[in-house]
Amino acid sequence: MGWSDRKGLVARLGTCGGWAFALEHRSDEGMDRVTLRAVSPGTEAVVYLNAGAPPRWFLYAEDGRVVGDFEPGVEAAQLGGEDPGRLVPALQEAGLLLPDGTSAPDADGEDGILVMGERRSGLTLPRDAVEHGTLAAVGFAPFQPARPPLLEET
Repeated sequence: MGWSDRKGLVARLGTCGGWAFALEHRSDEGMDRVTLRAVSPGTEAVVYLNAGAPPRWFLYAEDGRVVGDFEPGVEAAQLGGEDPGRLVPALQEAGLLLPDGTSAPDADGEDGILVMGERRSGLTLPRDAVEHGTLAAVGFAPFQPARPPLLEET
C-alpha cells in the first residue's frame, strides 16, 4: 500500500523543461476548470486524465481560458472549450483526427494524446524521477460541503 492509499488524495509535484507538473493518484482535482483558469493567466496549463479505464480526457488552458478539451475518439465538431479549433492541427498531426475532422480509427489510444501534448506544448515528464525518484507531494483535504452560517439570535 502506497503513501497516497493511506493518506487520501495526493499530487506528486515536479518540474521538467520549463513546465511544472502534478501527478495525481486517484484524483481529478487538476481537471477543475476554475482551477485551470486560476493557474493559467500569463502561461499555459495542460491536463491529461488517465485513470486506467475510460474516460480519458485532455484539457488545455492558456491565459486564464480553457481553450480546448476532448475525450479521445471524438470528432473535431465535438471538441469542447472556448477555442477548440486551435487544437485541431495538433490533433491531426498526432493522428487523432483525420484531415476531414473525423476521428482516426485508433484515436482512443494513450500514445496519440501524449504525442499531441508533447508536440503542441513541448511538455514531457522526467520518466526516471516519476517512476523511481522522490518528488514533492501535496495532499488534498477531503471535500467538506459548506455549512450554512449560524443564525444569530435576536
